[in-house]
Amino acid sequence: MRVLVTVFSSNLSVSDFQPPLNSTSSSKPNMVIVNQMLQIKPVTNPMVNHELRLASTRMLRFAAPQTVEIGGVDEQLSFRKRSNSNQFNNVNDAWAGVEEFCQAIDDILVIEKDTELFLGKSVLEIGFTTAIPSILAMDSGANEITMHSWNPQSLATYVKATVRRNAIPKNLCKFTTGELESCLASLKGKKFDIILCPELIGVNEENFQLIHDILNSALGDHGLILLSGRSFYDTVSGSVQGFLDLVKQNGVFDAFVRWTSTKSEVNPRKLVQMTCR
Repeated sequence: MRVLVTVFSSNLSVSDFQPPLNSTSSSKPNMVIVNQMLQIKPVTNPMVNHELRLASTRMLRFAAPQTVEIGGVDEQLSFRKRSNSNQFNNVNDAWAGVEEFCQAIDDILVIEKDTELFLGKSVLEIGFTTAIPSILAMDSGANEITMHSWNPQSLATYVKATVRRNAIPKNLCKFTTGELESCLASLKGKKFDIILCPELIGVNEENFQLIHDILNSALGDHGLILLSGRSFYDTVSGSVQGFLDLVKQNGVFDAFVRWTSTKSEVNPRKLVQMTCR
């Protein structure tokens, strides 16, 4: 039985994202990541320690800004029902996405027996960055992790707290922050064996090419990308299929859907694997 972490945003709403999700006033492409870490005020949203137990019984310890419910199958299904409402692009669904992303990787490691997936690899986490997937990678044999967050406050308050809670040596982890456009500059040309991208494509399709180019530039030779997202979002045009169409058009990566959440969901989340041709 899997234990689901569900995060409820009692004090925050979609309007807390900066800039607003539906902002069209700027001449720049809307690079708002729908599920990015919110700019949380530490006083009203203190850090709380949580635990996520995966189907394999592996336990992931992390820090998060909101109260969680930990339960069994009934709670899991009821939360997904709530998350599968018309408000896909809220903080609840983002945290559920991280949980499902980690569960997908857990299935790959345990059920598919791809036990050497992370062994000796350098890993980049980018998207809705929480450090939880990176901790799972380190626990599975990765030799270093880098986490890029859009929000420096969230990076300092929650991402680094999760890394400290798991006692990851400082020389094995790096942190960068900045808007998506400045991501490559922040990474300083470093290449990675594996790039983990939870909820990275929850944006308008006009931004897909930039995301594609960043992944292409950051991926090392014979590297692997694991990227997750919804079949569709209600406030932006991005979707898994839309991104796959762009990938096919560019002809740089081979890509396929490696994992899908509960198929009975109206809008399932999918895990896409990408490798260079």
